[in-house]
Amino acid sequence: ETADLVSATQTLLNALSIIPDSQETVDGLELIATADLKILSSICMSVMQQFTDMERVKEKERVVPYIRSIARRNVDVGRELIQADGRAALKSLQIALQLDPKNPDAASLFGAAEDAILEEQAAAEEAEKRGKIDEAQKEVAGLQEKRAEFLEEIEEEKVGRKYTRTEGDDDDDDELTDEQEAKLQSIDFLIAE
Repeated sequence: ETADLVSATQTLLNALSIIPDSQETVDGLELIATADLKILSSICMSVMQQFTDMERVKEKERVVPYIRSIARRNVDVGRELIQADGRAALKSLQIALQLDPKNPDAASLFGAAEDAILEEQAAAEEAEKRGKIDEAQKEVAGLQEKRAEFLEEIEEEKVGRKYTRTEGDDDDDDELTDEQEAKLQSIDFLIAE
């Protein structure tokens, strides 16, 4: 399909160079204008390069409306894409400006597309930050739960020692052992991070 469009466009452009006043050729170019916009845009850029010399002014005047219509289609696509995909909108608007540098709509929407890209980047960064915060909060909650379980184990050990204690034992049940203290400190350190 792409090769057919390119071939048809080149044939019509050759016909236009032979018969510059041919309305049928212009109609054929307009018919092709309903095809895929990316293909048409690249064809138009090629056409514009062909008509840079001043000897072909009449042909150029006939093709310029066709090229401008493709530029307008790129502007319309860019306008539709601004809210959904700023990068695609910007690309479409850049193509429109390459085809028709004086297109006021493309120029005015260009800044909106750049703003949309910045908003998309900010939203992505914010989502990434939220994800990291959620992950950290889950990790802290898990550590706090682990700390609570460990403190419960300590209390169970104290109760167990209280029932198995004999009369001569020290009365330091409320103090933590060095091992328990070290484990609590390591959990508290991880929570603080």
